[in-house]
Amino acid sequence: MAQTRLEKIGTIFTRVSGLIRSGSLSANDRPLWYDIYEAFPPRLEPRFDRPIKVKPVQPIFYQEDSVRARFQQEYGSPGTLQLRRSPAARPASICDQFVAQFEALRGVSPQLSEQELFEAAADALRASGVTLRRAGAGPEPRAASAEGETDPASAAATAAASEKELLRVADLFDEQKPTEKR
Repeated sequence: MAQTRLEKIGTIFTRVSGLIRSGSLSANDRPLWYDIYEAFPPRLEPRFDRPIKVKPVQPIFYQEDSVRARFQQEYGSPGTLQLRRSPAARPASICDQFVAQFEALRGVSPQLSEQELFEAAADALRASGVTLRRAGAGPEPRAASAEGETDPASAAATAAASEKELLRVADLFDEQKPTEKR
């Protein structure tokens, strides 16, 4: 046998070199990385027992991260994102739109407080047609009268629609069960 198969004894390079020397692996079948490793060996041999230098991880915190965190806390996740498209082709998420609006307002009105900027950005997004729902809140009523109160008929329709939207896994299995014959 060429050498041991334990990864703790030797490196992968020494083990492959041993296989080539013993004839178990032909020189033509060697891995692609072997010649590169041989030409440019690392300064320190990559062994499992080499002590690891502990380097402190520097925190990466951007200015808009606090805005994103507050948006997620206030409004929750805005739904699913389509990641199959290229980044240039997919639309910006609601959170990205909110942060862009917040930063634009901050540039125009730097004297406003964070709270005022946050509310102004939310109002601007609502004015542009984006629906923002508070985290944990149910669906917003769809039809409202001029006085601001919801119409009882539309409220009942909204409640019925939201009940239909709630689907339980048990309901799926109940539909698939064959009816028992008595």
